[in-house]
Parts: sequence; structure tokens; C-alpha cells
Amino acid sequence: MENAKRIDFLDNLRAFIIFLVLVLHAGLPFTTPPFNGWIHDVQAKSPLIGFWVIFLEGPFLMSTMFFLAGYFVLPSLAKKGTSKFLKDKLTMLGIPFLFGVIITSPILASISVLSDGNNYNFFLLCLGFFNPKYFAHYHFWFLGVLIYFILITVLVLNIFKKKISLLPTKSTKPTPIFFVLFILGCIIAHFSIGVLTGNFYGWFTSYPVVFQKTSLPLYIAYYTLGIYAYKRNWFKDGYKPKVLPWTIIYVTSILAYCYTYFIMFMFNPATVPQKLIVSIVYNIAMFSLIQMLLGIFQKFFNGGGAFTKALTQSSFSTYVFHMFPMFLVFYFVRYLPVAFELRLFLDVVLGVSLSWILGFIMRKAPLLRKVL
Repeated sequence: MENAKRIDFLDNLRAFIIFLVLVLHAGLPFTTPPFNGWIHDVQAKSPLIGFWVIFLEGPFLMSTMFFLAGYFVLPSLAKKGTSKFLKDKLTMLGIPFLFGVIITSPILASISVLSDGNNYNFFLLCLGFFNPKYFAHYHFWFLGVLIYFILITVLVLNIFKKKISLLPTKSTKPTPIFFVLFILGCIIAHFSIGVLTGNFYGWFTSYPVVFQKTSLPLYIAYYTLGIYAYKRNWFKDGYKPKVLPWTIIYVTSILAYCYTYFIMFMFNPATVPQKLIVSIVYNIAMFSLIQMLLGIFQKFFNGGGAFTKALTQSSFSTYVFHMFPMFLVFYFVRYLPVAFELRLFLDVVLGVSLSWILGFIMRKAPLLRKVL
């Protein structure tokens, strides 16, 4: 996404998160009930896909993406200056976002509607951007929200430019108390919005921005945490998340989340105590997952050769364009007279592989080099 010098393991982690996003999307044709806006597998489904979706929970993955975006925003701004930074960011994020919500998303929604056997005019459906019934951002919602975060960041920094430095100020390793207070704040925000809205997974949808209501404060928190981590030199001054403790916490909390949300409350925590329980285990699992991944990648994947760099450098373009090869694979694989497990395997392997190949090709396209 940028040519600026970066920390290798964080770039590798970002590429891995995008890989998991693709794997998550590859499993959505098999969910019960059917996932809205997707091409759906027409044969038998498995309740195990519910666990697949929970373990690859979208907000879990995207909170990591917001953390990484926050970590790199200040050094990029310091290097480029406000005008060039905004120009580059609005080009790199704004053009794919507009292309996605105006052109790509309506096409995907149209394919989804027609693949379910509905008899509609495809070209009329492609005007779905102007029809609230079919309007959606798909995965481009992340770019839209990130654009707002960046604009707000620049505004705040300009207002308080005499008080806030763009450079790291004080090297401080995070303490357990800091982690506890951060998680507690996320629990309170997540729980409060879940109670007020009555739905942990309800979406706010408008033309300028789309997001999950209960997840927005978490995205703000992790984006801000990324900025704080950069300001405190976390990864350049000896902070190394310990893999084993965070792995134990993550496994314990994600299993508790699966049990409470998936089995006890059947995807619908209705009472206030139920919502509080889900919020607690959900936010502990989210935070511990990010720390676990940071520890793993810092320890084992802090570098890479030419192939690894090619994967990381094309990860953003892969994210932008991946739904086209994904939908192509979904459409044809669902008719194969083979076992459910094999269709799922083909969706994942072919969908992810073709997506990354397309992402690599599109990044090399002359007209797209300055954008991707």
C-alpha cells in the first residue's frame, strides 16, 4: 500500500489477516441460514460452518486491520506532510472505495440475486447502488470507515498540532493494568451498544458509510491503540507479546464465546446478563487474538524473501478485487456432484489462489500502480 519503510512482521501480519478474510468469505456460501448477498451452495450444509464463521469472526480480523492502519498513520503523515498524505490516502483508499460501492458491489449483489433463481433483469439490478433494497458495500465498508478515521486523525492533529508530535515520544512497554483497562473499555462500549440496539450484529447502512453498530467503537479503540503503540515505540523498543500466555487466553475465551453465543444463546443473547457475558468473552478473545498474532509474527515471521514480499505487496489489491474470482468459483463449484467437504475445499483453495493471482496482476497494471 505504501513504499515507505515498514516493520516486516506487521506487513506480513496484514497479509495473513487478508488471507483469513478470504478464507472466511470462501465459507459463507455454506452458512445456515444463507448469508445475505452471497452465492449460496445448493446442497447440504453443515453446522460446523457456524464455528468456522465464529473462529474467523469478521470484527476480530478487521480490528487487527484497524490496529495496523493506526500504527502506520503517524509515520506516514510525518514523512509526507499533510497535503501529500491526504492526496495519497484519498487516492489509494477513495478510488477503490468508490469503484467498489458504485460498480463492484451492485454487480455482486445482482449475481447473488440471480443465482438464487430470481427472474430479474441483470442490468437493472446493477443499478442497485441507487436501490436501498440491494445497496451494500460488501468488503469495501472497511475502506470507507478507514477514510473517515484518517480524515478525523488529520483534523485532530491540525487542531492540536502544538501539543501532539508525529514522532514517537516516550518508549513505554504496556503493563497488565493498561491491557485490563483497554479491554474493560471495549467491553463497556460493545455491551452498551448491544443493549441499546438490541442486536450484536446489526449493521448501520448508508451511502457514505456502512459498519456493524457494536463493532464501530472497537474499531475506533484498536485504531487508536495502533497510534498509541507507535507513539510508545512498542515494537522498536523491546515489547514482544508472549505467545504462550496469549494463546492460552485466546483459546479459553474463544471457546467460551463459541459455547455461550453459539450453543447457550443460539446466536441471540436476549437478556442483559446474556449480552454482558457475550461481550466479556468476545472482547477478551478479540484482544488476546491480536496480541497472540503480534507475538507469533514478531517471533517467527519478521522478514521474508522475494515471494513473501510479493504476497504482502499485493495483499491490498487482492482485498480490493477478490470477490470477482470468489463469486466465479462459488457459482460453478456449487453444482459439482461431489461431497460438501470437497466443494468447500475447492471454494477455499481456488477462491483464495485466484484472488491472490488477480491481486498480483492488478497491482502490476500500469493504470493502477499509483492506486494499489
